Amino acid sequence: LLGLNAIRNWATLLLLTSNGTEPQEVYAQSCARAKLCELIGHQIGEKTFAENCFTVGLLSTLDIYLKIPIKAVAQHLNLSEEMNTALTKHTGRLGHVLAIALAIEQLQWAKVTPAASHYKIAERTLSECYIQAYEWANRIQADIKDRP
Repeated sequence: LLGLNAIRNWATLLLLTSNGTEPQEVYAQSCARAKLCELIGHQIGEKTFAENCFTVGLLSTLDIYLKIPIKAVAQHLNLSEEMNTALTKHTGRLGHVLAIALAIEQLQWAKVTPAASHYKIAERTLSECYIQAYEWANRIQADIKDRP
């Protein structure tokens, strides 16, 4: 059985991809960032933490879709304080995961290295997470394109 977080994440993902107004690359980035956060989360904590990381990664792209700053997005959502500060300030464990994912996306390894060291994650592992996340996002995109 899927947990409530998993169902919420998939519903959000489906809504984003069915919008149709953003370029496919934006959808791919949303999917990849969410998955990357989840994979990093698995390296740091338990399954529930990783699911929350997926959610933060996915929500972190809502500003692109809604065309408003992420702080405004977070104000309109009923989020826990931890998730809110993760999105808006990149603080707490969830925020650190998001910050790592963003640094990896931007190829800012000088920012990734200290965070990886703090959480005792090898940079190679993070690189593998990045590749897995984008492969997963590409599969999701292909599945969406194939649906009627």
